[in-house]
Amino acid sequence: MKKFIAMQVLVLMMLLSAAGPVMAASADNVYVNPVNPSPSDIVMSDWMAVQATPYTYWATQNWNQGAEGGGYAGFQQDDGNSFAPRRVHFAIWDPINSTLPITAKYVTPGGRLSPFGGEGTGMKVMTPYAWQTGQWYRMVVRTWSEGCTGTCFGQWVKDAGKNEWKLIAVLDHPVAGLSLHGGLGLFQEDWNGTAQNVREGRIKNGYNRKLDGTWNSWASQRISTNSSLGNWDGGTAGDYFWFRAGGSTTPSIASNTVKTVNQPAAPTYDSIVLASTGAAYKNGQLTVNWQLPASSSPQFKVSAAVYGNAALAGSPLAGKTEVRPEAVSQSLAVSLKAGRTYYVKLTITDLFDRTRSVTIPVKA
Repeated sequence: MKKFIAMQVLVLMMLLSAAGPVMAASADNVYVNPVNPSPSDIVMSDWMAVQATPYTYWATQNWNQGAEGGGYAGFQQDDGNSFAPRRVHFAIWDPINSTLPITAKYVTPGGRLSPFGGEGTGMKVMTPYAWQTGQWYRMVVRTWSEGCTGTCFGQWVKDAGKNEWKLIAVLDHPVAGLSLHGGLGLFQEDWNGTAQNVREGRIKNGYNRKLDGTWNSWASQRISTNSSLGNWDGGTAGDYFWFRAGGSTTPSIASNTVKTVNQPAAPTYDSIVLASTGAAYKNGQLTVNWQLPASSSPQFKVSAAVYGNAALAGSPLAGKTEVRPEAVSQSLAVSLKAGRTYYVKLTITDLFDRTRSVTIPVKA
């Protein structure tokens, strides 16, 4: 009898092995996409995780899907064995019309720059970021060409609860003249087959800045799904869109339903704040330094010019303008006379192209 049972077990194991491994199902993807996107140089939105479970990715910004300069950025929840269970993600696919590589002009300390494969190849930055459920976070992605090999893509995140901005990374794509278009919007993904777990998020204040400089509000968005299991749902409440998938979730709307929330025609901005400034002259070099607190609207461009009079009249003796979001100092080569007082005009241009200028006296 024991030999008979053992033989049955062996046959069953052989049959299971022949059938191949049994793969766990993933919770349905949920997509929230604006109905009126347009080519732009800035995309932004506010995101919140309501329920977070391992192997969930919220791609809050997506652009140029299947086209040159395509990429995505968002927030990720991994398991406890990861180098950073919670982080922000930033990725751009390899060029189509160039053999040159994507390079990094800046990566925040602690961020990991590396190539990726799978669904295409490209360059990514994974950055530890201890986002919390029930808290809003703003993510902004911007493109520009000044000072870049081709087109630069920058990523910024703001913790709304702490009122703190953080520059995450700047990647330089070798193809020039790229904008953000095609596939703008959000998706929520279970990327490791854990359909039994519920994950839920919210999104609001979605905007893109068109190439003519005007803002386009994502007040109306289309909620859809790949609907493989039917365990998804979505809708609106107040000023935000919500979306859920996994577990025993069942849909209350049909896929491709358009929902609308109330939101301003343009985003609100933080003030540009200079916490400290200074200047020093030595051996033909004038060095200007400054600090912006984390609560300030993020820096994008900086300009410094030195004058021989307090009224800043006439042409500057020297000057420099750079797109350097991470910069905290700038040096000018200039000859100044000992004992005289000169005046530096420092201008900070923020992420949204607003400016603030201060005058800094310096004695040679």
